[in-house]
Amino acid sequence: MPQLVREPGHSVDHTHDPFGGNFLEQVAKTPEKTRQSRLDRIKTALQVAIPQFQEIELWRDVRGTPHLRGKYEH
Repeated sequence: MPQLVREPGHSVDHTHDPFGGNFLEQVAKTPEKTRQSRLDRIKTALQVAIPQFQEIELWRDVRGTPHLRGKYEH
C-alpha cells in the first residue's frame, strides 16, 4: 500500500481501519497455528503465479511493524 510507505505510522493503533491499514498487525496477532495455515494458503497461491516462490514469513522490523517477506529459489 503506497500510503503506508509515505506514512509508515498510519497503520499503528488503528484497530478498525476500513482500508486494511492494520491487516498485517491483525495477521501477526492471530494464533501461530492459524497464522501459519493462512500463510501456507497464500504461499500456494503465489506459487501458481511465481513457480520459483518457496516461502513466505511474517517478521517485525526494529520499530515492531509487521511485514511479509517472501523467499524464492535463484
